[in-house]
Amino acid sequence: MRKKQSYRQKGTAARKRRVPIVKGMMIMKQKMIALMLAALLLLGLAACGTDGKNSETHGADAQSGQTGASEGSSGMLFARDEMEEAGTYFYVKDFRGEFVQSVRFTDSLKDAPRDAADVSALQDGSVLLWYEEHDSLYDVTIGAEGGVKANPNSKWMFGGLRRAVSIDLNNLDTSGVTSMSEMFAEDLNLTSLDLSLLNTSSVTDMSSMFYFCKSLPGIDVSSFDTSNVVNMTRMFDTAFQKEINVSGLNTENVQGMTAMFQQNNVTSLDLSSFQTGKLEFMADMFAKCDDLVELDLSNFDTSHVVNMLGLFYGCEGLRSVDLSSFDTSRVTNMGDMFAYCKSLTQLDLSNFNTGAVKVFTGMFGNCAVTELNLSGFDTSSATNMEIMFEYCKGLRSLDLSGFDTSGVTTMEGMFHGCDALTELNISGFQTGSVTSMKNMFASCESLTELDLSGWDLSGLRTASGMFQYCEALTDLHGELKLPEDCNTDYMYEHSGLE
Repeated sequence: MRKKQSYRQKGTAARKRRVPIVKGMMIMKQKMIALMLAALLLLGLAACGTDGKNSETHGADAQSGQTGASEGSSGMLFARDEMEEAGTYFYVKDFRGEFVQSVRFTDSLKDAPRDAADVSALQDGSVLLWYEEHDSLYDVTIGAEGGVKANPNSKWMFGGLRRAVSIDLNNLDTSGVTSMSEMFAEDLNLTSLDLSLLNTSSVTDMSSMFYFCKSLPGIDVSSFDTSNVVNMTRMFDTAFQKEINVSGLNTENVQGMTAMFQQNNVTSLDLSSFQTGKLEFMADMFAKCDDLVELDLSNFDTSHVVNMLGLFYGCEGLRSVDLSSFDTSRVTNMGDMFAYCKSLTQLDLSNFNTGAVKVFTGMFGNCAVTELNLSGFDTSSATNMEIMFEYCKGLRSLDLSGFDTSGVTTMEGMFHGCDALTELNISGFQTGSVTSMKNMFASCESLTELDLSGWDLSGLRTASGMFQYCEALTDLHGELKLPEDCNTDYMYEHSGLE
């Protein structure tokens, strides 16, 4: 899991204007808070380099050098990344916006205090920040005559405001924004956010935009213009939302949807408007959506997708999914694809082209399927089949006689825990490249016979626990010739072959 930072240490010291001298320790405290808020909003509010205001309205001037902002961008906020490159941003140790409870924008500076922070891109006083204090928490205001323009790079703009409950986007012009990546990420207590006010017509990156926004009462982005968006990776990741409205979204240019809906509490998703002709990455896209019951992906064009790792991993409530339109000819990784789909009893993969797949690790692990027809699977590129069917407790028979395993190096735990399995046809397996068969058939309690005739085990390094707890297994066809240095610990323990 990635770790998000709301600040980075600067390389060169930032210069500051002189703040009007005011007597008293309270003013010194207010000054320090203002500087910290400036740091937050120069760093955490990415496009918003700013400062604050207290119960009597306070602020502090902040001066920076060149930022690389657009020429003539009066009324535009600082860009976090540009300031980092120039080394002209504030740095306050361990400050992550713990004191900000609200942010709003205003189209007038008439109420700005004298010492409000200048957070404009040109340092011309056109954008100011101030704050008010309430019970040691701060309501931040950012203002400019006619409204505030967000910088094109608005990454992490409001990110990490862990106590913020509301963000009012009125008077914030985002028409020129190209990146909204992590814009509201880790705003744990945010409950008020009107997303219809955002102009997203120029945005290309929405990755992790709502990451860990767990207190929002639903997320509705149906008003978004996403015609230029290329990246939606982790857009709603770990938001724990029951309602996510993405109906009508234009995704024709999106290439990345990795973990887009991961770890949410939605019961259904309307993806009927999704155009996925350019999509390449969809690993973990629906992972850990425990409450998702059904999913219609019949409109999905996956002809360019290369990674389906964990696509439905942990979708414990999923009962049906339509994959009839899936073109998997370019996919190289299907590891954990249906793992822990504990309610999915039927799965039609007859249209799957798996000729390019190298990794099948855990593909069906802990899945509730009662039967699988994999006769059409082309496994000629496969290298890893570790725990591929582990704990498929509903399977009673499995015919893998057509599998080409000539390139597979590990079959560790491949059928481990398939305790209802009575018939297993693996007679066509080529095992010359396999180095590990540890726990391969362990706890297959119902198996009575296995045909391993002709198996080449010359490269095997471990067969530890290979038949452990196969209590009904008494008939093993084929002589197993193991290398002298092969680990055979517990190989036949508690089995009918002991």
